[in-house]
Amino acid sequence: MNKLIKYKKIIVIFGIIISVLFGIFIFYKISNNSMNYLLSNSNNLNYINYKVIIFHILLFAFALVTSFLGIGIITLFIYLIFESIIIGFMSSYFISLYGINGIMYSVIYTLIYKALLIFLTIILIFKFIKLLKFFIKYLTKEKIDITKTIANSIIIYIVIILNDIFLLLFGKYIINIFSFMIK
Repeated sequence: MNKLIKYKKIIVIFGIIISVLFGIFIFYKISNNSMNYLLSNSNNLNYINYKVIIFHILLFAFALVTSFLGIGIITLFIYLIFESIIIGFMSSYFISLYGINGIMYSVIYTLIYKALLIFLTIILIFKFIKLLKFFIKYLTKEKIDITKTIANSIIIYIVIILNDIFLLLFGKYIINIFSFMIK
């Protein structure tokens, strides 16, 4: 366990890279019927809606509450892997649909919709690892103060929710500014 914590940054970065590559692999392995459906419905991209906000509220609250047992860390890591797979899949989608312009558009799309979420999720994973260490120390009867770590985690959690609300209200308009790249 201690070696895993020691190499946490390498594990997270490796997980993200493998997941993005897996998302690309999935895109190119889907059937022709599914590919034709995706390409024909390219104008119906649903960027973000209120269900994403509710999902993030529930996911991050569950992760915070269960972080003392290590379950929250695993939950957030699986979610990080999921989001990374989506990045790989969507990048492949844009590149397949729009060629060179799709590369630029996918970078902008990822920066607008996923970059802050991925970054904050990584920070939360590290904070929850710290909470797990504190909990283990607490079980060995050491005096610890976890208020700062929990407060930082809650602030990050609030920023994620505010980011979701911002993207719900303005994300589609921001991404439409860059739609000239794929026209």
